[in-house]
Amino acid sequence: MSKQSSLGSFRFRLQDHISLDDREWKFQIPILPSPQKLDQSRLVKTVSLINTGGKSEIVLTLARSKDNRAIQGIVLQGVHYNFYGHSNSQLKSRTCYLYAAPRDEISRRIESLGDFAKMKTVGKKAKCIGLLFSTAKVAITIQPGRVEDIPDIETADYIFTDGCGLIVFKPTQDLARRVGIVFRDRRYTPSVFQIRYRGYKRVVTVDPTMDTNKTVFLKMRRSMKKFAGGDDYSFSVVEHSKSHTYGYLNDEVIVLLHALGVNREIIKKKQEGHFGFLADASRNPPSAFRFLSYLNMPHLAEKVLLESLDSVRSKVQGLIKNEYAKMLNKRGEQKCRILIPKSRLLFGVCDAWDVLKEGECAVKVTMDGDRQPSALKGCEIDVIPATLSRPTQYPGVKEPLRFKPITDDDRLEYFARYTNASLGVIKNLYLDWARACGLISEHIPQKLENAPLLAPDALDEAKKKVQNCGIIFTTCIGAGLDLLRSQYFDIVIIDEASQKTEPASLVSLVKGCQKAILVGDHVQLRPIVHQHSLAMEFDKSLFERLFVQPTTTIKSPSPLASPSFLSCLMLDTQYRMHPSICAFSSTEFYGNKLLTDISPTARPSSTLPSLANRHPSP
Repeated sequence: MSKQSSLGSFRFRLQDHISLDDREWKFQIPILPSPQKLDQSRLVKTVSLINTGGKSEIVLTLARSKDNRAIQGIVLQGVHYNFYGHSNSQLKSRTCYLYAAPRDEISRRIESLGDFAKMKTVGKKAKCIGLLFSTAKVAITIQPGRVEDIPDIETADYIFTDGCGLIVFKPTQDLARRVGIVFRDRRYTPSVFQIRYRGYKRVVTVDPTMDTNKTVFLKMRRSMKKFAGGDDYSFSVVEHSKSHTYGYLNDEVIVLLHALGVNREIIKKKQEGHFGFLADASRNPPSAFRFLSYLNMPHLAEKVLLESLDSVRSKVQGLIKNEYAKMLNKRGEQKCRILIPKSRLLFGVCDAWDVLKEGECAVKVTMDGDRQPSALKGCEIDVIPATLSRPTQYPGVKEPLRFKPITDDDRLEYFARYTNASLGVIKNLYLDWARACGLISEHIPQKLENAPLLAPDALDEAKKKVQNCGIIFTTCIGAGLDLLRSQYFDIVIIDEASQKTEPASLVSLVKGCQKAILVGDHVQLRPIVHQHSLAMEFDKSLFERLFVQPTTTIKSPSPLASPSFLSCLMLDTQYRMHPSICAFSSTEFYGNKLLTDISPTARPSSTLPSLANRHPSP
């Protein structure tokens, strides 16, 4: 085993239990390699907090350092590591970088990367700094004088050139060479680069009309600029257009296609074809050649032609096994993954040269055989939806503005509080439906027999049943989801309305409601919201707002209709608690309006002290 691989397999358990009472994590590791060895091997220390099966532990490992602009040239020394930053993808995966330096030094280093002083929200500053931590290959250095800012082309509704800059052709050849862009042992120059440069992000397209003799190399749109300043002039490549990159259908894409009307039988055939293709690749040379070509392994593919399938059969079988392994998530649950051979992953860029007419789209892909770009004309496309999705506008959470400098502690708290679990919850609920109601195919390999793939026709049947119902029980948010999206309710009753935020209550009330009945108790049960939502009074429900203003007039959209008024009713008699407890609640919360229908003898209180005259100390 090489020294590099032995360092890469390093694993040390720092602590075998994590407690809420922990106030400090300080460890001595006698076998830890020196910072010099780690720097030479381009390895960084990775501390993981692991919680599985009710057991928790803290583990130290060594991981390969990925290139990015923020940690380039960092020397790991010392013992005390402070929070440094994270990329936007790391934010979602709950990982970040720690830096062995005092906090004030880290602050100076972060502020030198760009001008973040004018930013008024923590989230915006964290995401802008996150661009510097994005994994990208630093290719060339471009001085600011060779970059020109150009305006976007925009209408009242959208920005046509959003995120699409231009680059002169000549430096892209050097760029491709430095990044090492090769396909099937041949160098080529892509037409589109996904880039990071100072405070700019998105893509640049090769512009053949730009004069290579002029000083300007890059033309950046205003929509590409996320922040200004910074002393780092490195031009980094995140991704680039590729001649043969094939698409896969996953759970989310299948759910979307099915919701937009693509017949499930079409996707079922795609799935059956994919499993058949994988099975055939281990015994059929043409299929093995195609399979290896799809995986961009030309050396192995050529061996199949020049020698035989037997010469690479074991490797092909291992690769097929890896494809099956990708159909399991980190928790061992099944997920869908269907290769679409007649597909390409493409970059969508704007027409900056006024060649196309409005509404037109030109598509060219590199075809097998002559390897020349060809325009798609008259193709048989079977997975394009017949209808477009209807976007639903949900107001984003507005983070409160800050008029004092945003500190590293603010960024650390933002990282600690961030969660994107809601999207995963919605997806898993949908896939649970698919598991319970049937599978897309009954003829898949046994190891994948429980794969959740599509919501069945039962969903369409449920929509028909809903249309014939006189009374529907749902949550407030559920009233706006797909099953009830086309339904309107003339009478709406919201139970526990005082616990609903006002936006949640409005989802059900904006669907044709003529009369609404809200039931709740805002004195004791109010909405539970995050700290940043308190500034917008999301902790005050629609029920409470209307209850404290019982004479509010509701304006009718019709000028001929007379205004109606809100009526509020308090159920003032209780039938459960001891009269002494009722007296306390009536005095403290309800202005002496709460009555009781329970006699003291019905609730014996031999050991219960009198609460009627007791008040909490101020």
